[in-house]
Amino acid sequence: MGLHTAMEEYGCVMHLTLHGELDLEAETLLDHITRECGGGTTVIACDMRHITFMDVAGLERLLAFGHAVEARDVILFVYNWRRQPLRVLELFDVLNPGNALESGPGEATRSLRRTLHERAGAGRERAVATESERGPRVEAVAV
Repeated sequence: MGLHTAMEEYGCVMHLTLHGELDLEAETLLDHITRECGGGTTVIACDMRHITFMDVAGLERLLAFGHAVEARDVILFVYNWRRQPLRVLELFDVLNPGNALESGPGEATRSLRRTLHERAGAGRERAVATESERGPRVEAVAV
């Protein structure tokens, strides 16, 4: 069946609806989308309701896609998970627990599970941290 997508842009928000099977073959399409979310895109809303199948390779591609767009300061919000892909997320977390004492359960796929409210909070925290790193802004005034 493969994977295909419908993309619509609403100002700075790209709405992405994935259709089909999310597996290793998704790499080319997700890389293309990463390149497409240029300077004006600040949020990608990814609707998963039409994903009929996802394997671990597809999940790893989706995680890599999330890291790639977030490295460009684009917030990825993934929603409408169906039962089978959600089960893959759960199993992936069980098999890749990291340090559960420090990070808690579900840390491996946490970036794909965040709610819109959590995403907005993370964006505000990142903006505050960036401003703190820059230090105080001083403007020169001519007298």
